[in-house]
Amino acid sequence: MYINELTFDEFIEIEIPRGDDWENFVLNTKVDSAEDGVLKAAVPDNVRLLEEISEVYVYYKRDGICKRWTCELLGFTRSNEILLIVLFCNKKSENANLRSAFRLSYVEDMEYEFGDTKIKAKYKDISATGIGFYTNTKHKIGDELTFVINDKGFNIEVDGRIVRVEVQEEKNSLFKYLYGVQFHETNEEIMKFIFAKQSEIIRKRRLSL
Repeated sequence: MYINELTFDEFIEIEIPRGDDWENFVLNTKVDSAEDGVLKAAVPDNVRLLEEISEVYVYYKRDGICKRWTCELLGFTRSNEILLIVLFCNKKSENANLRSAFRLSYVEDMEYEFGDTKIKAKYKDISATGIGFYTNTKHKIGDELTFVINDKGFNIEVDGRIVRVEVQEEKNSLFKYLYGVQFHETNEEIMKFIFAKQSEIIRKRRLSL
């Protein structure tokens, strides 16, 4: 598969290598355009602060198969005030290990709804497709939950169902259960929220140099 075969608004994952001293920076985003080996996709403004980027990896999943391209960074441009990363790759993709949507560590107190009951808990991480959270309330696979994210000017309500349950065995754990929730629909507002949080992370790292 060539990168030109990607189409507008398809979900991709961009991984930016950061060297030995930093974790790789990963973004979930959407294709803006793909033509003549040139891919453009939306990124947070502060991504341009990352220095000495040469190679960037692009991941795409279709029919349960994950494809990866190694791309050359050509630069950045803007379209309708949105910053776009511009990448080039004229080679076929390679098969890669299946990757779930990038999950942003997001350890914050929260409250969710289960039926008519509001339950206090703590987020673990968040992605465009789901949430991980801790609670002492017992649930089962398939339980339907509602979450509201109020942070950084965002007010996002999203519904999902539990797809994973882990019992916390550590004696000093504050919570008995860790749950993984899959959203019913991929949430674009949460993608924007993740972008905002990632921009904040980049800015803090930049200031610490």
